[in-house]
Amino acid sequence: MSRFKLIAVIGCFAIAVPSPSYAIDWLGNRIDSNLENNLRTHQQQGARQYNGRSKKQRSARRPAMQQNNRNMSAKAEKQARAEGERIMESHRPRLEREHQRRVARDGKPSADRWLKQEAYAIGAQVGRQMAKKYAGK
Repeated sequence: MSRFKLIAVIGCFAIAVPSPSYAIDWLGNRIDSNLENNLRTHQQQGARQYNGRSKKQRSARRPAMQQNNRNMSAKAEKQARAEGERIMESHRPRLEREHQRRVARDGKPSADRWLKQEAYAIGAQVGRQMAKKYAGK
């Protein structure tokens, strides 16, 4: 084998042997940086979607909420809150019993989801009742 061929073969081995490891390192770094970039972009887009609403969109619900507060005096609002809390407390024993039964039957995560949904529904209903009862007072 000539000296040139020998140097060429050694050169090829010198290039070929470490190249997969370099490629893996480069690819791994590239994947990590892309992952971080995608995560950052996703988080920023989520924040923009929430905060990027126009003033008109952000204040679209405010007049109705402010109008409800204007129709109710501070005393009436205090009474409505107190009565609403009493009604919610009256539901507590039933919800606790059912929650314990569901924990035993379905597991805690499922029971917690049910409790959250049920409490929200009851709270919304009580809130509407109190707003209707104390509106204009």
